[in-house]
This record gives sequence, C-alpha cells and structure tokens, in this order.
Amino acid sequence: MSSIYVVQENNRISYRPAEAFGDIKFLTAREYSPTKGSLINEKILEDIRKGLEDFDPKYDFLLLTGNPVMIGYVMHLCLKLEGYVKVLQWDRIASEYLEVHFNP
Repeated sequence: MSSIYVVQENNRISYRPAEAFGDIKFLTAREYSPTKGSLINEKILEDIRKGLEDFDPKYDFLLLTGNPVMIGYVMHLCLKLEGYVKVLQWDRIASEYLEVHFNP
C-alpha cells in the first residue's frame, strides 16, 4: 500500500481524506527557525531525512503542508531519488485530493 508523507503536520487540517491514498506519515510538526545555527533546525532536517528513508516515488505521495522552506527541502530530497515525485493537491471545489505528478 502507498504512504502519504506529510511535510509538516498542521492541526487545522484534516488529513482524513488523504487516507484514501494510503497510510499517513508525518515528517515533522515543528516549525523551522530562521535563526542561523539553530539546533532545532538540525533536528528537524534529521527527522525529515529519517522519515523519508522508506519513501518510494513509484508508490508514495507527498502532501505539501507547512513551511515553504521545508516543502522545498522535501521536494528536493524526493526528486533526487528517481527524478519524479507524486503529490496530492486539495481540490476545494470537489472536496477531494487529486494526484499531481512532477517529472522534471
């Protein structure tokens, strides 16, 4: 079964509709700090790398919620694996997630 890797958990979002695509896995709930040398940032990036160890772009999806810096970092890491990635995009009109494929 596929997994859905959520970049940064947001307690104002229901991730339940995404469960139709697979099991939800949160990479972090912490906020990235703009402070140079932040030990929190090192831990966040380590958690993200560890959280993506089982990510398989053939089967898994990214759900891009959270800090844009972390979203960019996760996209970068995942695109390095196979050169493509699948993401889920929320369609407000249909109230459902749609698949988006990035093949740079």
